[in-house]
Amino acid sequence: MHFYRNVISDTFSPISWQPLKGPPYPGPIYIYQNIVFNRPEHLKYFGFRKPAVFKILADTKLLPITVPGAGFIVFNNTIYWPGERSTLIGANRRDQFGFKFYNNIFISPFGYLPYVPTKKAWEGDEYFKARNFIGGTEPGKPGATACAGEGGKVFASFAEIGLEDPDSEKFTPRSDSPVIGAAIAVPDAPVQFKDVGAIQQGAQWFPLHAGPLSDLARPGDGGR
Repeated sequence: MHFYRNVISDTFSPISWQPLKGPPYPGPIYIYQNIVFNRPEHLKYFGFRKPAVFKILADTKLLPITVPGAGFIVFNNTIYWPGERSTLIGANRRDQFGFKFYNNIFISPFGYLPYVPTKKAWEGDEYFKARNFIGGTEPGKPGATACAGEGGKVFASFAEIGLEDPDSEKFTPRSDSPVIGAAIAVPDAPVQFKDVGAIQQGAQWFPLHAGPLSDLARPGDGGR
């Protein structure tokens, strides 16, 4: 399944993989070139429950599990999630394999903060992460470093990532942005990109479109 070139706003846990009744497990799944953002005022509707972008859960009695084929590959997305987690993962995540995150921009004070509803805290996980750019958090925060992964970067201010104006929903990288030319090749991906994040150099995605973007043929907007 391919989930790509969508704009998602103010949605509680918009991307969910929860085969709670067991196999057959869905996969392979490719999630790429999506823009996901959450406005701060949206949070008040959920009280103590805090929305996150990814929710990945499975029946603990069936662990370990592995996503079929190439896996659950999340690459070249731009995610603006001020004040909340960028990832929500159940406590049984230690035995879930095949989840991979490459070349994403995560703007959140919690670069990577698994949701663990018990007192047991995990020290590691099987999720593979590489070349993700994390903004708006403390560079020394362990969760941010874990989310950045191999070759990734952590920025104290989301402004350092160099997007036009995320607060105004303008996610196009500036010409001096460090995301330009920084992407790595993603194994098994259906398309490759030069820049980290969803919007590639030369593309203009503002004002944001609703639903899948239709201008696939615009120069500089697609992959290489």
